[in-house]
Amino acid sequence: MPVSRTIGPLTATLEEDELVFRFHDPLTMALEVPATLEHDLNQFIEEHKESLSGCQLLVDLQGVSGINSRQLGVMLALRQVLAAQGSLALRGLSQGVKRLLAMTRMEHFFHAVP
Repeated sequence: MPVSRTIGPLTATLEEDELVFRFHDPLTMALEVPATLEHDLNQFIEEHKESLSGCQLLVDLQGVSGINSRQLGVMLALRQVLAAQGSLALRGLSQGVKRLLAMTRMEHFFHAVP
């Protein structure tokens, strides 16, 4: 049975073999990322540490035509927090997101999956 939790601008959903993060509303994301984001992510990871073994870690960007610097910052924070659990992949990348990742040279920090 999937477990979901809201963590700042994200919804985290832990399923059998993957942990998927989605932005609530990527078009109208709040101007500020909560100061507690990393703490809340760490708490979620700690609570579900055993279930995360072998899970694929994903940010699902399906339907997102572009991202802003705040969303990119959240994705980098996710990558840092999840580093001990494995690599963070991006799923559902639009051409706009791919271009932004290339322009900011962030495509080296994430890998894309279909």
